[in-house]
Amino acid sequence: YYYADSIWQFVYKEIDLIPGFDDALAIMNKGTEMDIIIPSELAYGSVGNGIIPPYATIMFSAKLVDIKPPSE
Repeated sequence: YYYADSIWQFVYKEIDLIPGFDDALAIMNKGTEMDIIIPSELAYGSVGNGIIPPYATIMFSAKLVDIKPPSE
């Protein structure tokens, strides 16, 4: 995966995502914009991650720009 012009490009299910973000992506269609609120049990739970403290609810704003098949 990589960032280009603030667009995160990756092959879905080939990278590890927190369960809440994975769940949100699974229901998004091309062009969908969504504010995603992820409770700690679907994020980083009791351990946290970097600057994200344990038991933190996290929020994302996301837009699914495009869906492409994985490159071969």
